[in-house]
Amino acid sequence: GPAPQGPTPTPAPQQAPQGPVVPQAPKPQEPEKKFDPMTGKPLGGPAPQGPTPTPAPQQAPQGPVAPQAPQQPGPQKSTDDMFSIDDLMKMEDPEKSEAPAEPAKPHFVREKTGEKIFIDKEEFKIGKSKVHSDYSIENNSAISRVHVIVIKRDEDCFLKDNDSTNGTYVDGDRLEPGREVQLKENMEIKFGDEDFVFHEK
Repeated sequence: GPAPQGPTPTPAPQQAPQGPVVPQAPKPQEPEKKFDPMTGKPLGGPAPQGPTPTPAPQQAPQGPVAPQAPQQPGPQKSTDDMFSIDDLMKMEDPEKSEAPAEPAKPHFVREKTGEKIFIDKEEFKIGKSKVHSDYSIENNSAISRVHVIVIKRDEDCFLKDNDSTNGTYVDGDRLEPGREVQLKENMEIKFGDEDFVFHEK
């Protein structure tokens, strides 16, 4: 009988090894708290974790850039569109500067219609013929086929009557055919019975 009672206390020491299991848990936590004395960076797992979050935010801004590309089918088109918008924005200022620059061209104003006839050639012909004239005065029998020729030399313009039937008048005086007269600002010109005013700018 007494022999089997001896081994019965043996299970008690089995509980002892269970004790050291508890201190083993903090041991893996200790290396996480260690830092490299040279760099100051944590050793072990935390070290690689440091750089990994930094690329993640860098990728985040790249994300919104990518969707912009599909929205704009061609990058060149998108830049063209942007340039065209910029050009339109810039055009607001040039328009102000072009406003005086545009009328810088010498021109006649047809009093009957208010139309502007810009002298944009070295020899500018005015008459009723669409074929032979640069500006045609239609449905007016008083106008010859090529009534007058405006000759442009640098910034100056000269008017020459092309031997018209009903004549050309400059400030009320009839212009001799073939004779050139220099056109001045607000000079009143009459081709036959059509009244025009000349403007240098």
